Amino acid sequence: MNLNLEDKIVFITGGSHGIGRAIGVELAREGCKIAFCARGMKRIEETCSKINEINNSANFGIVADVFDVDKLKHAIDSTIQKWGKISLLRKFIKSMMPYL
Repeated sequence: MNLNLEDKIVFITGGSHGIGRAIGVELAREGCKIAFCARGMKRIEETCSKINEINNSANFGIVADVFDVDKLKHAIDSTIQKWGKISLLRKFIKSMMPYL
């Protein structure tokens, strides 16, 4: 499927497992650069490895709990610093985030 998303920068919360990871992998197949945050480094490393198999060096994972506003802001700022912008934001977590 071609969604014309090549080179779009996607930031995903909860991107290291479940639906968030699946969406990240599929968007990488579409040519997107994937940035994501999650709470555990092991899952981040596994997800980065998986995405690298599809779209080498087009991903960025950072440890951040979305309920810690400062860490979430740091993750978003780091993504913008790396790639200059964020084209799409997807949030995949079990609870609501009122500030995003």
